[in-house]
Amino acid sequence: MNLNRIRFNASGPMTEMPAASAIFGAICYALKADFGTEYLEEFLKKIYKKEEIFAISNMFIRGTLPFPLDVEPTHGENEQVNAATMTARKKIKKARFMSTGLFEMYKRDFGNFNNEFLTNIESGDFFLDDKLRTVYRKDEAEYFKSIQTKHYVSTRNKWGLLDEEKELFFTEGLYFSSQTQFEFYLHADEQRCKDIISSFKRSITLFFGGLSSIGYNGFKFIDATSSVELKGTPKLLLSNALVVPAQINFHDSQYLVGRIDAVFANAIAPNKLRTPLVVFKEGSIIATKETTIGDLVSEVVDGKEIYQYAIGLLI
Repeated sequence: MNLNRIRFNASGPMTEMPAASAIFGAICYALKADFGTEYLEEFLKKIYKKEEIFAISNMFIRGTLPFPLDVEPTHGENEQVNAATMTARKKIKKARFMSTGLFEMYKRDFGNFNNEFLTNIESGDFFLDDKLRTVYRKDEAEYFKSIQTKHYVSTRNKWGLLDEEKELFFTEGLYFSSQTQFEFYLHADEQRCKDIISSFKRSITLFFGGLSSIGYNGFKFIDATSSVELKGTPKLLLSNALVVPAQINFHDSQYLVGRIDAVFANAIAPNKLRTPLVVFKEGSIIATKETTIGDLVSEVVDGKEIYQYAIGLLI
């Protein structure tokens, strides 16, 4: 399958690594600004009616992908489980991502990769970075060690027009070293890809997520690489995807399921809830012949049709 890889730098702190739903919102905003409301509405309806292929991944640190759920390393029956082995097992449970170099090994020979995984962790050929929660190869260490990150909690006061007193808010933030690049994958028609990329190029800053008014979740476009080839049968899920039972073979899949509660709140209006969604989580292994699963969910809120993005991209 061929994909577009879109790369960015962070222009400040982020609350979390942007999810596909946040990226989709930014794409819609950019397309509306450049091509108008009619263009955006037609785009959304085509995806909703499945008249057009469209899927995006979550955002990742450049050169990483979700850690696959089917990596379950074990030692042979007659091998002794020692302290080093137990330590390695505990470390692996913390992993959320793997390098694309490891992913190519995983795709090329899953059986050998899985069987030798613990041994490679113990020997130091594979390394788990606790801060990045990423597993990578020994020869990739220089790149990943150059990525510095810091987690912090800030406080701020917020006044609401309907509130008698100001409220104290705590915001968690992530800082990355300035040279760190981020990327997501885009799977769409060629012309749609061109429209999205051109809109990104014209944007000074793109915001993937909330709290943009206080400087969070801003990104600057770097470049786009088209026709990124990823060999093998698609099965690793790169973003949350609505659970649609008819789309997959449950027996041969390994997955995590979660629930998304979409809450919208601001200083003036009361909280509003969209319909909760049950989704497969990123890193799930999905048995299907498709390159995408899930759906764009439509509902009417305050008389307006709105959409929740819950389409998952598989590689």
